[in-house]
Amino acid sequence: MSEGKGGSLQIRASDSVKVIGSSTQNGNPSRMFATSEDSKSGDAGDLTINTRHLLVSNGAQVSASTSSKGKSGSLQITATDSVDVTGKLIYL
Repeated sequence: MSEGKGGSLQIRASDSVKVIGSSTQNGNPSRMFATSEDSKSGDAGDLTINTRHLLVSNGAQVSASTSSKGKSGSLQITATDSVDVTGKLIYL
């Protein structure tokens, strides 16, 4: 980890993006994120998802956030057909 702006994450899928559930080994959620967490770090990067269908379910997470002094990145979702968010503990 170092100081400076976080990198951006762009996901382009012609059909679908699915973020589902959590690890059976340690319970950590499946997730896509752009974040800045260190107290010395800069702004978080941006997260962009372009697809026809987006599914986020069963505790999975999609986020752009910060817990540092920097600014949060942006979260932009373009899903031309559908966005399905289902299950428990939903984070967007």
